[in-house]
Amino acid sequence: MDIFSINPTVVPYTVDQIAFAVHENNRIIQDLLKDPLPSVPWASESEHIRRLITDGVLYAIELLARTDLTEDQRARLMHERWMKFKYADGWSWGRAKNPIAKKHPLLVDYDKLPPQEKVKDFMTLSTVRVLTLHAEG
Repeated sequence: MDIFSINPTVVPYTVDQIAFAVHENNRIIQDLLKDPLPSVPWASESEHIRRLITDGVLYAIELLARTDLTEDQRARLMHERWMKFKYADGWSWGRAKNPIAKKHPLLVDYDKLPPQEKVKDFMTLSTVRVLTLHAEG
């Protein structure tokens, strides 16, 4: 069985639970990086953002099922997807993160991301991989 076909009788975690774990792990990284405007806890997050994160988990599951991609390519695709949704929500690049003005300094090509910021994409993939391992049997 590939990890894309999650069977709830085999995998003890729902996609929503995995999204929660991804979100909270991202908050931990934000804290370690001293992000001045970290994400709010999952329970306080908007339904819109929770849905985007859940959809991101489903996308990560698709990427992890693809054997033609390296881990770096998967991380790059995760970042590109995040940027696409930010742009669709009206965000643009800015020197500092500002949710009111919808500005974000990480709206840059993956190659221009600082290594410590790339960790978030690898963390997302790793979290999804670990929490879906049981799907492989």
